[in-house]
Amino acid sequence: AILPGIHQRLPKSRMQCLMQRYLLFKTITSLIIAAIVTLALWLLDVDLILIFGMITFFLNFIPNIGSFIAIILPAPLVYLTPGKTLNDVVLVVLVPFLIHNTLGCVLEPQLMQAGLELHPLTVVVALTFWGAIWGVAGMVLSVPITCGMRLLLQEVDHAFAKSVVDVLDRPLGRRPHAAGRPSHA
Repeated sequence: AILPGIHQRLPKSRMQCLMQRYLLFKTITSLIIAAIVTLALWLLDVDLILIFGMITFFLNFIPNIGSFIAIILPAPLVYLTPGKTLNDVVLVVLVPFLIHNTLGCVLEPQLMQAGLELHPLTVVVALTFWGAIWGVAGMVLSVPITCGMRLLLQEVDHAFAKSVVDVLDRPLGRRPHAAGRPSHA
């Protein structure tokens, strides 16, 4: 062996565990959402349902924007299909919208809360920032990068690092004072 010990297992870092957990849970929720959207599109008699299901799966990794694109993508096909009405187009947009919002707001937070702990506004700002810097790749990686930065900054014993972590945790400012405690204005 040229490099002795290269195949030894090193203990996993907190960041590696966080990223693996994020990707696992995101994959599970994306599979569930894509399967239900595919079933709904099949019930609505849409052509190319497997393609739209796969697109839904992959676009679900892009927070917010990916779901929006996956929801509206079948609409032009349905609109141009002979025999379909405007009501069919509305249903093809409305049903996946309800699926994405219901499962995205119920299932995904339940699975993700076990370690990511990012405020929804932080996710939107991270999506915008990393998307502006790296395009689609930045959008896909926005949550893992932001979680990793937050995790690293939590380990740093510096006032600026603690302030950044505080902004990531509570982007709208401090939590309100507990009931019964006077606030100082």
